Amino acid sequence: MSTVERQHELEQNALADWIVQLLDVIRPHLVTIIGGCVAAFAGVAAWLVISATNAATEAQSWEAYLSAIATGETSAFNEVARRYPGSDAALWSQLVLADIALTDGAALALADRTASTERLESAVDLYAAVLAAGPDGLLIERATFGLAKANEALGEIDLAQAGYATVAKDYPESALAVVAQEHADALASDATKDWYDWFFAQNLAPAIPPMTPSTDAASPDASGEEAPSATDALFQDDSAGEAAVEPAASEPAAEPAASEPAAEAASESADTP
Repeated sequence: MSTVERQHELEQNALADWIVQLLDVIRPHLVTIIGGCVAAFAGVAAWLVISATNAATEAQSWEAYLSAIATGETSAFNEVARRYPGSDAALWSQLVLADIALTDGAALALADRTASTERLESAVDLYAAVLAAGPDGLLIERATFGLAKANEALGEIDLAQAGYATVAKDYPESALAVVAQEHADALASDATKDWYDWFFAQNLAPAIPPMTPSTDAASPDASGEEAPSATDALFQDDSAGEAAVEPAASEPAAEPAASEPAAEAASESADTP
């Protein structure tokens, strides 16, 4: 046997001895090691299943969101937010609901201050909920800008100005950056603040609707007979009235003729010197 072959044989024997020694060391813990391997495998399998489930749920959430966009109904967006809480589709649905509330509140600002305030406060809550979820990118930019608009419509000028300034500073390349900066600059003006002070001092309430005519005008009176309505009184037959005034309207009656003796006496009186 050559030296090389002998060396190779010795290395193999050494490796076999090391394996035997290793088995002797791990044999008492073999069950635990096998259990750990099984648990690790189960964990990997569970992660794959959960990932697949989450992917399917996310796809379903976006399908529901797109369906809500197609219908435009607030109930559809509320359903997306309820069924898929915390998902991006749910946050975008909340953002749309906030935009709708902001639009409603702005439209009511010149007609009904109370109703306008309720809708604008709802918009503020929805925008704040989106921001509290910690989104990023376009979603947080839109929510910040919308919150600033809602605060401006409520007369919270300082909060609105800070919100606009945040959008302009944090997203300088955004399409909203220029608009946000313009709003921030406008709200810094004393003239703008004075106008808002004047506007919110006005008492804007919905007009009182005109009263409708009563339908009980022709109801029966205490005698059981139907009382004439005002219209009937205006256009009733006035023949009785004409009859009542007819003698007064006719020519006065002629005086009765004087008797013949009286006439002769008057004639004689006239001829006597």
